[in-house]
Amino acid sequence: MAKKFRNLYEQIYDWDNLLAAYKEARRGKTYSSSYLRFKDYHLTNLRHLQLRLIEGSWRPDPQLEFDIVDPKKRTIACQSFRDRVLHHALIQVVGPILDAALMPQVFACRVGLGTHKCVTRMQQLLRQNPSGWILHVDFSKFFPTIPQDLLLAYLGKKLTCRRTLLLIEQVLSVQPSGLPIGALTSQCFCNYWGGRLDRFIATSAGGRFVRYMDDAVTIVNSKAEGLALKSQICEFVATEMGQRIGKWHLGPVVRGVTFCGFRIRRKFKLIKRQSMIRQRRKLRLLLAHSDHEGWRRSQTAWMGHIRHGDGQNGLKHLGLALSC
Repeated sequence: MAKKFRNLYEQIYDWDNLLAAYKEARRGKTYSSSYLRFKDYHLTNLRHLQLRLIEGSWRPDPQLEFDIVDPKKRTIACQSFRDRVLHHALIQVVGPILDAALMPQVFACRVGLGTHKCVTRMQQLLRQNPSGWILHVDFSKFFPTIPQDLLLAYLGKKLTCRRTLLLIEQVLSVQPSGLPIGALTSQCFCNYWGGRLDRFIATSAGGRFVRYMDDAVTIVNSKAEGLALKSQICEFVATEMGQRIGKWHLGPVVRGVTFCGFRIRRKFKLIKRQSMIRQRRKLRLLLAHSDHEGWRRSQTAWMGHIRHGDGQNGLKHLGLALSC
């Protein structure tokens, strides 16, 4: 029987936990207007937040929404600084509990894992199964379509602290359906929610799969097995999770797979061409605005990213080969 966790609410509004949450929430936000208004009287504001939590009267502020296109259109939600502090305080308590319940095949938003280790593991699976087939499935609009009632019920199987579940319900109430893209809580809860699909795939096809948030790639023995598993996954996602699979792909291992921004083959892995084109445009834009410091930071980060792949053509494409 799975372990259940009780009496978590007091840990969330604990003063030391709120202070640590404040320090985490301000990282990278030191010039935002919401932070500047909060920091002038941050101890008073933290105490007020603590009292609201103790009384159970905390309610989320209206969130700011804006659209980005990178490469497809997404609606990003921006919470007030006070709410971001609350999100950090909540995740610092429940995050490790939910993370421990995830399977080792999950790589998104987990300490010590991430994109590059996910790509490395995917390449290992290709090398170990040279005659197999690759089934790649992707949720359609994963964050906005998660049923809040089903998510709360699923969280309730692990977290049996009633006041903590009520707080999570208030966090989710900031929008009528789904979870907002950009919130710390959304990353944690969506990753845990995807664990339902992980266990279904592990039961149906074994452990030869990896998942990165809403993308799951599975190795199967034949094309027929892959088509059957795809139908089973679509049915499970529709009936048990209240969502649907959007894009999917089935192909032999020898052709590789495009996953987590890399074109992965058994003998090499390369950055996607579209990613290289976007980065080159970004560097040119930074130079056009004379933002040399931003250009240097972006260059350094991208060089580190490219080196997780194979070949030097990526650096030459960006004019960075001499810095290698």
